Amino acid sequence: MSIWEQTFAMYEKLRAAKLNSLVSSINTHNHNTAYYLRGTVDSLIANTSQQTYDQNVIIEANSGTPNTKVDVNADILWIEDTRETSLDVTIDVGTIGANGLDAGSMNADTWYYVWAIYNSSTSTASCLLSTSRTAPIMPTNYSKKRLIGYRKTASGSANISAAFQFMNRFMYDIPRELTTTVSVGTWSAAEDCSASIPTGVRVGIFSLFSHEETAGDAGIWIRPNGSTWATHDANGLFVDSYSSQSGVGGQRICMTDSSQQIQYRNDWANNITKIDVEGFICGLF
Repeated sequence: MSIWEQTFAMYEKLRAAKLNSLVSSINTHNHNTAYYLRGTVDSLIANTSQQTYDQNVIIEANSGTPNTKVDVNADILWIEDTRETSLDVTIDVGTIGANGLDAGSMNADTWYYVWAIYNSSTSTASCLLSTSRTAPIMPTNYSKKRLIGYRKTASGSANISAAFQFMNRFMYDIPRELTTTVSVGTWSAAEDCSASIPTGVRVGIFSLFSHEETAGDAGIWIRPNGSTWATHDANGLFVDSYSSQSGVGGQRICMTDSSQQIQYRNDWANNITKIDVEGFICGLF
């Protein structure tokens, strides 16, 4: 449970306790009024308990037209103060407006932000793709909005790159290469992850691989750029081998600095290094 969810749950418990205390106080003065209020309060508390948090928000490529359409589904999604259930929409980037682009046309190698929007006059929930992560251009009569996800177009075309998002976790279909440069026995220069991690996100999911071509240890470590952590005993992958060669690989989650940069290091001189960005963890839910 997130900090927001814990705080909200505590608030609801305190509110329920306060209301019950109020009814108890009135009960000592007027039984008829207390009886009426207790039923009202019980109903209010029961309804409040049903106002659950966001559930099963999924954003993925449309199975039929993955390059230009994005499917958005949610069992429960709050759009500002409106609780939407069973959201099931498809964003078509060939259109402008609700369930399309907010304006213009798609560009290559560009981050697009997925917004859930709500039309209060028709009680309609839709979605929108925008290059803005703060102020999308809203369709007529849509007054409520919420940022819920991310998409990135390919480097050589305006096609949407295949990716999967479930709640706060975003994973590329094909990981994005970050570096293949060896940094032996010392922490590397800052490695920029912004091409694979959108603005405002600072937790990356990385795949690490290191290969020692001669007898010896194989190890690879990552850390946030500028970290004062000087040793390399944690947040890494390491294997001992004293035969002809050794290799190690796996997945690590790592923070970046405020400029979305990390550092890494290897052991030994003959290592082959490969670091990819597999995805990232956002804080939208």
